[in-house]
Amino acid sequence: MPRKLVFCFLLGVITASVGMSAHSQSRSNLFRDKQNRFTVSVPQGWTAAPLDDNTVQVASPPAYVTIFALRTGADAQAIVSQLMAQIGPQWQDLEQVRADQTTVSDRPAYSVVYSGANPKGVRSALRIIGLTLGNDGYALMFSVPVDRFDALKPALDRIERSFSVAKTGGAVSAGPAQVTAPRLGSKPPVQQAAKIPRGGVPVHPVRAGYCNAMAPADWKVTGVLPDGKGFSLSNGDFSAAYTIEGLTAEFIQMGRPACADPRVCVQSKVAEIAQMSGQGPILQASQIQQYGDMFVQEFDTASRHTVAMYSAYPMSMGGYVLVFRSAVGLKDRWQSYGTNAILVAGSIRCQAQYRPSPAVDVGSRGGSSGDSTYNVQLGTEYAYDPETGEVFLMKHADDWMETGPDGPGYYRQTPGGSRKLVPGLPR
Repeated sequence: MPRKLVFCFLLGVITASVGMSAHSQSRSNLFRDKQNRFTVSVPQGWTAAPLDDNTVQVASPPAYVTIFALRTGADAQAIVSQLMAQIGPQWQDLEQVRADQTTVSDRPAYSVVYSGANPKGVRSALRIIGLTLGNDGYALMFSVPVDRFDALKPALDRIERSFSVAKTGGAVSAGPAQVTAPRLGSKPPVQQAAKIPRGGVPVHPVRAGYCNAMAPADWKVTGVLPDGKGFSLSNGDFSAAYTIEGLTAEFIQMGRPACADPRVCVQSKVAEIAQMSGQGPILQASQIQQYGDMFVQEFDTASRHTVAMYSAYPMSMGGYVLVFRSAVGLKDRWQSYGTNAILVAGSIRCQAQYRPSPAVDVGSRGGSSGDSTYNVQLGTEYAYDPETGEVFLMKHADDWMETGPDGPGYYRQTPGGSRKLVPGLPR
């Protein structure tokens, strides 16, 4: 379907959904937030389950409505923008269709509709509604495949119309959102990933906005956030993403209490992404491993494996800057391809202008041409052909030749024989 027609279709179904009569809705149950902050009707055939103390998801896969409770001084439009900054990099070809004022729970609200491919590659509508009540904020996020919208709009309309915020209720929980799950096993994170084929994997630079990465030829950019604050790539079955965000002490206290601890913040972030992309709940999580200032943890859902890599740098005004990378792929193909996704995620560099302290400039950390690209955890390194400029990802244990014809190093086989490669990336 041409994109213009998709936009027109989305506008039509969303407008029709808002105008539905309550008499046409199917039977439903009432879900009450355990802190008595809000209630919402759960249509027949749908389920409602908390993702953490401040997030509830109403679902009938592949459709999801996620409700967020926030302690924030931001207005409704800012709430939508903040949530979009978290979710946008996980979607492909995401474009805004419509933005307008609306009413939810008898209160003014702000609504934005987007069109794009969801994290599973399915053409979908994404709608985010923000509203406030004093210092409390709420967001409703609808994710629905376009070809299912007609069938699901009565239920979606019931959910939106029934959502009701209590005039007085419990505050946003200050307790961290925990990912309770068995451990994956004795192997440390990352080392369970795939082997690099002998001879290396050809990669090329991928650039968009203020960001760049090194990736195989079939990887494409799927999302870019302004000012270098987010970047994502995918080849369909595997994806890699990067975000950088400044979490001030005030924002953590008022809006994201789980992020008081960066480790719990990342666990909550991975769980939210998994639920919102239709993967389902986190079933297993590994122990956290530390490599210098980087922390690594692995997660499993029923069908996907995620490796999360992150660092947290303190800000002088309190809080911290979170630099987050993730590699996600099919569990049944992780052993044969997982390393590629990890290395694509690790190669992403963005020029975001965050300065946590005078001694640290996160926006310019690493990745300059000529720097060492050796990955200690995976035993891999980039090397390039000095004659053609082609770049290869090499496995040191398999591809390094101590007794090569031109001395120790990586070699590439060419029609005229072998050619020694130069470690690192070309300038």
